[in-house]
Amino acid sequence: RLQPELLSRRLGGRFDLRSRPTPEELNSHSDRLCDAFEDWVYRLYGRDDALAQQRGNRKLYELISRIRHELKPRLRIVLGEAFGCEPNTQPGTPQRDRSFFFSGCYFVASGATTGQPAFVKGVLKDKLEEEQSQVEWTDAALRRHTYFRLFAIVGWIVTGILAILLLVNLLGSA
Repeated sequence: RLQPELLSRRLGGRFDLRSRPTPEELNSHSDRLCDAFEDWVYRLYGRDDALAQQRGNRKLYELISRIRHELKPRLRIVLGEAFGCEPNTQPGTPQRDRSFFFSGCYFVASGATTGQPAFVKGVLKDKLEEEQSQVEWTDAALRRHTYFRLFAIVGWIVTGILAILLLVNLLGSA
């Protein structure tokens, strides 16, 4: 079992928002993340109580093996192929640029078998609060939002008028 302060931390890595997330960049990022995860597990072996927990050590060794042989190749595929975009060969065309900002990749343990989720607070609470100032709406999105908001207001006004007319009609026929 890990101490609560380890479970609430963040495990993963930031990706520079100013960099274009090409497949090559994301593949090397995923390799660094998996290597750092593996190093973190090795550091757990160095804890004072590591020798007393033989059963836990076997699980740590199994985790290292799964990181190396299962997670690392799959994470490369997910990050590189699913989130990677082609390098920008034509500078000066930001309007046609369909890439997006990639902020990083972080590991989370659901705690399905132990009932003890790990690293969730560090990712979902701390990281999202940090990144909040990096996000803003585009002018097109703001215009669209204004249009739909106006459409909703007009819809409520029409609904109110129809409700009043219905009420007047019901009271007039009574």
